[in-house]
Amino acid sequence: MGRLTKDPETIQAGNTDLCKFSVATTEYFRDKDTNERKEVTQFHNVEAWAGLTKVMALMEKGNRVLITGKVIYNKYEKDGVNITAAIVRAERITSIDWKRKEEENESPI
Repeated sequence: MGRLTKDPETIQAGNTDLCKFSVATTEYFRDKDTNERKEVTQFHNVEAWAGLTKVMALMEKGNRVLITGKVIYNKYEKDGVNITAAIVRAERITSIDWKRKEEENESPI
């Protein structure tokens, strides 16, 4: 579970839609020596295909999401250095605090 770090972007990839976005996750723990509460935040690149892009079109930066899927490793070389990048290929996306973009712009009656 994490928060979207920016608004999702959807593009055409061949005959289907591809939505790319990133999610920040934070882990909390206690330092064994000092008993001080600490946190570590990590950022994950995610891609959603086909029908999931419609769900992501309703979300925006800051929304909390729960994502299940596969981790895909892309290996490539850049400037003579071998690089491995991890991407989460979403299979299921659940909004934790559902609020559609349109709802924010509606004024109360």
